[in-house]
Amino acid sequence: MRPVRWHGAWGGRDPLSDMSAVVAPQSGPWVILTRATLRLGCVKAFLDAVPAVAARLRSQPTLLNSVGVG
Repeated sequence: MRPVRWHGAWGGRDPLSDMSAVVAPQSGPWVILTRATLRLGCVKAFLDAVPAVAARLRSQPTLLNSVGVG
């Protein structure tokens, strides 16, 4: 796997800073990794949004797998 695009920092550090982005290929498979830090006051809104987002993700015909970790 090679990164195509990223932004932000994890724990104040860019974990991909030593890598160079590649031009996005037109075909997959693709891996999308998302990491977030939630403020305590936002946790309920985040969790309330999960079912709709997960349902939309599962409806994608080319989805191979989805794993949520929290």
